[in-house]
Amino acid sequence: MEIQWLRSFVVLSDLLHFGRSGVALNLSQSALSVQMRKLEQHLGTQLLLRDRRSVHLTRAGETLLLDAKRILSDLDSAERRAKQVGDGVRGHLRLGFVSTAATEFIPDIVRFYRTKYPDVELSLQNLRTRDQVEALLRQQIDVGFIRLPFPAEDLEISLIASEPFRCFLPKDHRLAANAEVDPVQLKSEPFFLYDRSKAPGFSDRILSICLNAGFSPYTSQNASEMQTILSMINAGLGVSILPTSAVALGSEQVINLPLTGCITKSELGIAHLRSTAQDPLLRHFVQEVQKLKALDQQERSSVKDI
Repeated sequence: MEIQWLRSFVVLSDLLHFGRSGVALNLSQSALSVQMRKLEQHLGTQLLLRDRRSVHLTRAGETLLLDAKRILSDLDSAERRAKQVGDGVRGHLRLGFVSTAATEFIPDIVRFYRTKYPDVELSLQNLRTRDQVEALLRQQIDVGFIRLPFPAEDLEISLIASEPFRCFLPKDHRLAANAEVDPVQLKSEPFFLYDRSKAPGFSDRILSICLNAGFSPYTSQNASEMQTILSMINAGLGVSILPTSAVALGSEQVINLPLTGCITKSELGIAHLRSTAQDPLLRHFVQEVQKLKALDQQERSSVKDI
């Protein structure tokens, strides 16, 4: 059965006139009659009652008309959805992100992206940097927001945000009243360091702040979650150096202070498989992230000019 036969049948059933139906379909009456005979022969039953003045549907024709309209509607919807997916305006993207990105950046990008692409479903998953990289390589997620630097040959990674590191201390710590903390003042402190196996480049940057100040931190414990580190600090068990965004994960019992002379930044990147770079859905998402980054930079620049 050909789809065009069904389309012609629906038009003829609505107009009940071969001449007018032929005009609507841009077909001659004879061509339309041939299509209807082929449809009836294919089904093995009569669909139309014809005489010189009128056309009527048989019971079989009435039944087919209902199904044909549903089939054609479903087909039109399928064609429309397929084109939308091909154009990158409909579909499903799986996003991974580090916990600190969830406090501000991820809500902003989801809100910004959905205003332009409301028909794209976003699935969000909180994963550590190495876990995201592994999930990307296994194609379990499509996009990752990871701590940089992180070498991965099969991934395309772009910087999208950077922020200062700060010192995080218990509220009753001897340095808590300071306006800022010189990293060397942390030399003898029990230090919670982010687990290097989960984000090696990020952990190395924290360590480099200490090494540049002339000491290797006395590490009391490594942790793979910033929330865990902050909980230990909250309990008065040590100090740490973390990105500014970690402030949103802390409590009133944890003080954060700027680091004297520290120019090292914590960087956040967007990552995806190189092999998927031309996928329209992914390409549009990355473009919107870059647009949001540019808008954020413009806003910061405007504030500085005031």
